[in-house]
Amino acid sequence: MTDHQWPDDLQPVEVRVARQTDQLAAIKRFYCEGLGLPVLSEFTGHDGYDGLIVGLPGRAYHLEFLQHEAGSPGTAPNKESLLVFYIPNAASVQEAAQKLMEMGYSQVVPQNPWWRERQAIAIEDPDGWQVILQPEPTDTVVAPEWKGQLQPTRVRFVRQTDQLSDLKRFYVEGLQLNILAEFSGNDGYDGLIIGLPDEAYQQAFVHRAGGSPGAAPSKENLLVFYTRDAAAVTRLVQKLVDMGCRRVHAENPWWERHQAITIEDPDGWRIVLMEN
Repeated sequence: MTDHQWPDDLQPVEVRVARQTDQLAAIKRFYCEGLGLPVLSEFTGHDGYDGLIVGLPGRAYHLEFLQHEAGSPGTAPNKESLLVFYIPNAASVQEAAQKLMEMGYSQVVPQNPWWRERQAIAIEDPDGWQVILQPEPTDTVVAPEWKGQLQPTRVRFVRQTDQLSDLKRFYVEGLQLNILAEFSGNDGYDGLIIGLPDEAYQQAFVHRAGGSPGAAPSKENLLVFYTRDAAAVTRLVQKLVDMGCRRVHAENPWWERHQAITIEDPDGWRIVLMEN
């Protein structure tokens, strides 16, 4: 497998990151009015769930927010659960941050000093999850198409963990995603950055000396791969089960009605594989 390619048994047509919230209207205001992400879909009353799906570049990469009628608190599990936008110039970072602050959202200090050293700005969304706006020189990247206001060059999802080696085994050996970078001892942090289909879309795991538990905050925090190859999904699920990973029932019955398969990673975050 070379860079920018999916493994043979994982050829998705869409990738989605899903999380729950009790503040769906406020979340929509932050991400759509504030950050300018396009609304791809909205729904109400699906087995008690209301939802909002917003787009990332190319529209094959989605953020989904779910609110259940019985309550679905979506408070950030820690200060290291981040959505990072790498933006070509500092002026755009300042403009985006200023708009969010004028809308009433708070700038906060990132826990990891790495972000502060690079003049990144952190803003908390209504559930307390941190959105990082990071300036990046335009001569080192190629910008993908973007429908919102930020024009980022890369997007990264960050979460902390105390099981870095187990997560590496799950995502790299199991799901066969590319390693883009590894580091150790950076201000007390060790880390692994893996690639989605190209390097503009990344998942990062960080472990801090002294402990950084990264247990999933809920059973509705999902990383979803949509694929057209059902046989490949079956092979991949069997491989993960053979590695000792646990297949579980989805909390939301919608997934199982659509024959989706759910596997837990070592921290209990759920990976959903679904034919589309």
